[in-house]
Order: sequence, then C-alpha cells, then structure tokens
Amino acid sequence: MPDRNTISWNGLVSGYEMISEARKVFDKMPERYVVSWTAMIRGCVQEGLIEEAEMLFWRMPERNVVCWTVMLGGLIEDGRVDDSRQLFDMMPVKDVVASTNMIDGLCSEGRMIETS
Repeated sequence: MPDRNTISWNGLVSGYEMISEARKVFDKMPERYVVSWTAMIRGCVQEGLIEEAEMLFWRMPERNVVCWTVMLGGLIEDGRVDDSRQLFDMMPVKDVVASTNMIDGLCSEGRMIETS
C-alpha cells in the first residue's frame, strides 16, 4: 500500500502537462506502485509517445486491469489494432472498458466479425 509520500509523488506525475517534466519526477520517485506507472504510461499515451508507453508497460513489476486498458487504448489510438488485439488476448482480467475499447478498435478497422 502506498504511503502518503508516494501518493504525493503520484500526484506530481499526474499533474504535469509536459511529459518530460513528469518523467523527471517519475525517475526520482523512491518507490513506484501500479498507480505511478499507470500515470506515466497514460501521460505518454496522451502525448502520442506509444513506444515509450510500451517500454514502461513492460517494465512494470505489477499490472492491473487499468494499466492494461490504458496501454490497449494507446495502441488502438496509434492505429496498431493487431498489436492491441495481441495485448487484449494476453490480459489476465478483462473488464467491460477493455472489451469495449477492443471492439471499437476492431470496428474502426472494419473487422466486426472478430468481435463475436
């Protein structure tokens, strides 16, 4: 469980509008939890830095459905529907948000048959 100090660090990472500044804070964090990693990945995805987001995702020591879904959405936004499908298939837990993202991604590519 994160302590107050880690929660403060997470707030800093999430609050920066410039991903380079958020990354500096993230790199200095004494401890990182799934929320820390997910905030950094989400920032990279929002800035279109999908490769950096992927690198962080695969380095994460622990993943939950939220970080999987953030990465899934980033791949879909980047037009990498096949990669997103592979990631989706690897997800240990799929919720309605992840499933809806995957269906939307496949439909946007005209691949509705794969949604059934």
